[in-house]
Amino acid sequence: MRGLACSNTSAGSANDRNGVITGSGYHVNPKVLGYASSAYIGGVKLEKGSMYKNVIPPEFDKIPEVTECHFTTGGPYTLLVKLYARDNEHLMDLLNNRIQEIPGVVATETMISLSQGVKREIPIMKGSAKSRRFLYRLSCKTI
Repeated sequence: MRGLACSNTSAGSANDRNGVITGSGYHVNPKVLGYASSAYIGGVKLEKGSMYKNVIPPEFDKIPEVTECHFTTGGPYTLLVKLYARDNEHLMDLLNNRIQEIPGVVATETMISLSQGVKREIPIMKGSAKSRRFLYRLSCKTI
């Protein structure tokens, strides 16, 4: 059996402090939970861009199907939102009765994801100084 053994037992906490490792968790398969559709609201247009503080997180935290929300620049929209829905009817309900009812939201533009081609974390590149410090502090070896 192969695994990792760390010679520095405080490596994890040191890297947590450096902000390289921000957490751990598990990946959930939304389809198994009954969420067949993944959609991006490629544009949530607010009356004023400064209203995002009143929408994120207070309003989107109330909608558990919303899994990501980004404040964006460029284009006619203010926010990019990712959500999951059981089906198209559920998606329509989320749009019409939840998201478009948020004060300040004046328009939305939705794209349904047909398939996810890539999902990954940003790689730790060996060439950057911060990555070299992270890898050095981790000081793990294969056993």
